[in-house]
Amino acid sequence: MVLIELAISLEYEVEEVDRADFVFNIHPATTAHQTVQDEHLEVSGDVPQDIAADSATATRFMRLHAGRGLFALKYGQMSASITTWLSLPLSSRCRSVACRSR
Repeated sequence: MVLIELAISLEYEVEEVDRADFVFNIHPATTAHQTVQDEHLEVSGDVPQDIAADSATATRFMRLHAGRGLFALKYGQMSASITTWLSLPLSSRCRSVACRSR
């Protein structure tokens, strides 16, 4: 198992339009081999967010609309545990090729 911890801080300035649309792919997916243990999202201002997951991959996307001016996003204190391919039982890794235990 691998444990990943990370934090992201992003800043943007919307200058030439009254509103800008953003799509972020910063949230880790929750799958059979990856579990999100903790996460925290902070968005500056009163910016509505829409977080959705792709049904085929479990990849999460966040869409938001920011008004004119500075806009900051902080995604931090995230930790995820990942069961790597090599730590899976041999029978789980061998789907399309012939494998045998040593």
